[in-house]
Amino acid sequence: MRERVKRIFRNVNDGLDLILFMNAVDPHIDMSFFYATGITDGLFEGCGAWLAPDGGLKITTSALEEEAAKKSGLPLEVFRTRDENAKLIKKNLKGHRKIGVNASELTYATFQRLQKLAPPSARFVDISSAVTKTRLVKDAQEIELIQRACDIASRAFEETLPFIRTGVTESEVASELVYRMQKNGATAPSFRTIVGSGPNGAEPHYSAGPRK
Repeated sequence: MRERVKRIFRNVNDGLDLILFMNAVDPHIDMSFFYATGITDGLFEGCGAWLAPDGGLKITTSALEEEAAKKSGLPLEVFRTRDENAKLIKKNLKGHRKIGVNASELTYATFQRLQKLAPPSARFVDISSAVTKTRLVKDAQEIELIQRACDIASRAFEETLPFIRTGVTESEVASELVYRMQKNGATAPSFRTIVGSGPNGAEPHYSAGPRK
């Protein structure tokens, strides 16, 4: 993960001394938090990933997500209340003058809170474009995971084909496909499984229903 952190700083190229990926509450969760930390479990509401120019990285996490955070092997600071979280944020912002935030994924309320807790001399910089640029180029681990996901999806689709017959609903086919994906090693679908029959097949983000 250190190399990912360094790549983000290189793409920003703006003299930042800190980058912060800060989550609000679901559904306002910054997926770059998981990209930077490598964490694959948990929701991490109100938690933060703190990135340093040398590739250093630590997590401020709620007690609820502590066990999931430990799997990352990264340094942790744990809070149990909103006030404790505020104290950690204030402590970690102290001494920093130029702080990068992923504004496209940061709620206004969270940004206001950060401004309130930051030193008066601190300046926040939107690094959304640099984050996107970094994530566009996949590293070896990402390529391997994408290939594995494709293999699982293809296998699950082939195994589901015999299940599709007259009288079976879209929802039943979708459920079977999800079951086959997870049986073949997937942890979960990355989005709602789309199964649309007849005219429903023309809807790109259709939600499977009772149509047979």
